[in-house]
Amino acid sequence: MNGLSGILLLAAILIIMQFIVMMISDRTSALREWKSVLMFFALIWWFTPLAKKAYVDDIFYPNDSVVHEEAAREIAYLFHQGDSHGAWEYFGFGNEGYRFVLGVLYTWTDAPEVVTYAIHGMFAFWGMLLILEMICKHISAERIPFWIVCFIMLNPSALFWTTFNLKEGAMLWGLCAMLTAAQTLEARNQAKMRLEHPSKGGSLIGPFAGLLVAGFLRPHIVMAYLGALAVGVAIKQRKISFALAMFGGIFAAVSMLKIMAPVFFETVAAAGLSNTLSERFMDLSNDGGSAITYSRGAPIPLLSGIILLAIRPFPWESSDPTTLAAGAEIWVLAAIAISGWYRLNLRWKHATSAFVMTLIAAFLALSLYFTYIYNMGLMVRQRVMVFPTMLTIAVLPSVIFANRHVAATRQRIQSMTSPQPVPQSVPQPQRVQPRPVFQPAYARRVEIQNPRRFYPPPRQ
Repeated sequence: MNGLSGILLLAAILIIMQFIVMMISDRTSALREWKSVLMFFALIWWFTPLAKKAYVDDIFYPNDSVVHEEAAREIAYLFHQGDSHGAWEYFGFGNEGYRFVLGVLYTWTDAPEVVTYAIHGMFAFWGMLLILEMICKHISAERIPFWIVCFIMLNPSALFWTTFNLKEGAMLWGLCAMLTAAQTLEARNQAKMRLEHPSKGGSLIGPFAGLLVAGFLRPHIVMAYLGALAVGVAIKQRKISFALAMFGGIFAAVSMLKIMAPVFFETVAAAGLSNTLSERFMDLSNDGGSAITYSRGAPIPLLSGIILLAIRPFPWESSDPTTLAAGAEIWVLAAIAISGWYRLNLRWKHATSAFVMTLIAAFLALSLYFTYIYNMGLMVRQRVMVFPTMLTIAVLPSVIFANRHVAATRQRIQSMTSPQPVPQSVPQPQRVQPRPVFQPAYARRVEIQNPRRFYPPPRQ
């Protein structure tokens, strides 16, 4: 039964991925020409978990995946034995909640672990497609270059880290779905201005579902994205109600964080966030291995996180092939972003748009969190959660260039193919002579002789 259910579930996952490609490409004109390519990429994402489970796990032993799998199988065993009370004791938020949901899945399906790998790969693939869709909708793109489609959809870190028995795949989809809320709200407002029903602008079910999934797994990351969405809405639409709703979500995320780590929360409340995180960083970084080190001993809040996310690890910090590959990937990403924004005309106008400001706010908020991350391998893995902002900011200028070229080419072709109007001589308007006022002959004669005085005509 285990093997049969696994085969059926894997086939269903592949069908769902192909359906997602057709759904998104049909509603995004710039992605229609790449529909067949995206379907092939879906097959790659579907095949990657199978290859990792068969070969890669023997090379890179997935420690965290093994812990999640053992706890989930224990929960499934308790449900099968009828001990629901004992199974519900495992419930919580974060890792506990993830293991509980995974245990419920195993209870219903008795699926092998490779199905979990494939489910996370499906969610991550969906999230990367949402990134492409957001870029196209932001500038109303008519075309997106092929290399950008490959660069985003075949991102090495996303393809490698999200297809494990970890939370990264579901988190990536949840965060990308949350970011689509800004564009959906703008489209709904435009529908209202056209006197149409707001649903014509899109549904908020997807962003809300992404909020629930991401908030259930990592509420502290959701806090950063909710704050960024509130900033974007305040800039673009000046909607106080939606901004208050975002801050309400932040309060709920803080409450969930207090439930997950009550001791840590009380320590932060007593000693302050920066001091608590600095002490935690110093304690954990003394373990050696791939610990992150700084020249001044402790990290600088925000600045160290920005540098860590944008350009690290450096070559001399790479302790294994995955870290070295992650470093090369982030250097290429930084080079694309710097060169693109440097060459872009009206860069300040594009950089201060509500959508880009939302991405920048999310990146800065996550940089504060990553300031105090203590392990380079953990940073490389969790940096996938920042990719919705980093990838979009990096490739956006290149998409703008491509669509400017398309517009210029169309204008040139239209000027060459459209018939030129034959110039015609414009007749000059004739000067209209004023109609002479009738005067008797003697008056005219007297006026000519002496225009200053009037003399009566001589008697004949």
